[in-house]
Amino acid sequence: MTTGTHSNRKRNVGLAIVLILVASTVAGYFIRRREIPLVVETEKVALRNLTEVVLANGKIQPVVQVTINPEVSGEIIALAVKEGQLVKAGDLLLKLKPDNYIAG
Repeated sequence: MTTGTHSNRKRNVGLAIVLILVASTVAGYFIRRREIPLVVETEKVALRNLTEVVLANGKIQPVVQVTINPEVSGEIIALAVKEGQLVKAGDLLLKLKPDNYIAG
């Protein structure tokens, strides 16, 4: 009977060693698996304007398009505005060479 008790004790010690090894392996896995904390920058809340720049390709269509017809024809000698510039009624747009419309 001592042989049976001795083999049970050996088996229990072996089982305990195996359980300890398995437990330490699992614990090591979970300890190494922990994520490294993210470093973030924080800022106090404040009211301010945000500027967002969008670069895009496309074609812009005007809301209103106006065709200009002069009362007299002639050679353009100066342009007073650039393409796309805002103009108001009465603004000078261009100058014509006066030879064609001045009586002489």
